Amino acid sequence: MLAVVLLLVGGIPALKLRTLTRTRRFWFDPNGLRYEDPAGSWGCYWGELAGLAVLTSSHPVRNGQTNVAQVYGPYVRLLLTPAAPDFLTRHPELLPYQDPSGQLIVPLGPNQELVPALDQAARTYAPSLYQGTR
Repeated sequence: MLAVVLLLVGGIPALKLRTLTRTRRFWFDPNGLRYEDPAGSWGCYWGELAGLAVLTSSHPVRNGQTNVAQVYGPYVRLLLTPAAPDFLTRHPELLPYQDPSGQLIVPLGPNQELVPALDQAARTYAPSLYQGTR
């Protein structure tokens, strides 16, 4: 019995390690953009978007428990503007990224080295949608 308990306790760090080391991929291609993560993936076609921008500025986030705004940044985010009002009914996996204005703000992390690659990819694959880096 003790061996089973120790085996279970020892397996918890292994599960956490898998979460921390999972492969995540985000890419642009001629058809649209896609994010793949073992925890959940999504994608959309360029025709489904009205705009796209790369955000790099610091941004305030209101803590729901204390209602205090804290500023985080610099943080790389992708701003997606849906072309149609029913976009989120076709892509419910993107609901967590919706802001009050109806746009989607997808956090990509604090790695500023992503910005030139995102900028180049957006200029290459979605020049008519791309609104630049802000």
